[in-house]
Amino acid sequence: MNALDLAIAVIIMLAAAVLAVLAWQEHAAATHQRQRAEEHWCWAELHRTEADAARARLHVLERRYATLQTLHAEKTRLLLARNYPIIEAHVIARRGAKN
Repeated sequence: MNALDLAIAVIIMLAAAVLAVLAWQEHAAATHQRQRAEEHWCWAELHRTEADAARARLHVLERRYATLQTLHAEKTRLLLARNYPIIEAHVIARRGAKN
């Protein structure tokens, strides 16, 4: 081999080494990105699960609140109905006192 052939072989080997290093860096970066993507997906799945559970708890609480509102309205209606005769007697007594 002459010097020119040797220089070309060295250049080819250096280029191959540089390409191998670049390929390894790309592989490492892709692996890192894949791991990050999987980690983000796991976190997203966890948050979705927690959000679903929170929505379910909220739904239960909203139903309970609606029931309590209904019970409170019924209790208030009954108390007012029980007080109507007292209020009516008071109004009649005041009208009688004014006349």
